[in-house]
Amino acid sequence: MKIRSRIKNRNAKSANIMARILAHPKFQAANHILIYVSMRSEVQTHQLIKRLLQDEEKTVYIPYCHGDVLRVFELAHWDQLTRKTFGVLEPSDQHLRSSYQPPSEPIELTLVPGVAFDENRNRIGYGKGFYDQLLTHSVTHSFRLALAFAQQVFDAVPCEPYDVPMHEIVTEEGIVV
Repeated sequence: MKIRSRIKNRNAKSANIMARILAHPKFQAANHILIYVSMRSEVQTHQLIKRLLQDEEKTVYIPYCHGDVLRVFELAHWDQLTRKTFGVLEPSDQHLRSSYQPPSEPIELTLVPGVAFDENRNRIGYGKGFYDQLLTHSVTHSFRLALAFAQQVFDAVPCEPYDVPMHEIVTEEGIVV
């Protein structure tokens, strides 16, 4: 995380990454998209989420923590989010009680954050394996696009057998395939 916090021009670089996402064939073809709500120094996704919420062709899902697992919530409006643990934007308790249902359609595209990545598309997350569990059990057939700043991509990062590699990594400088 220290790497990301030292990156200069994160907003401009995030905008470049979002432009690559918008032009990506998998993004254009997907109608059901799981996207993380960015926090702190991550590649910023708020504007993309707001744009997706205006697109009647696409359904937006976001991950949220439920105990020690990530669940998926269908987000219909930005105002369904509230700041929770560590200031992370997640669905409000009211919305979780009143409208939580597992996705009824397969999620075709998942946009994933991370701390570090490598040229083999391996990912280091925040250390609890939440995304690996989600990708293994809930969105197994989804195309996985990691969003990262180029400075987060290394020749190799440590990985375990249970780690789920990404299909591609999108940075401000290009796409690692």
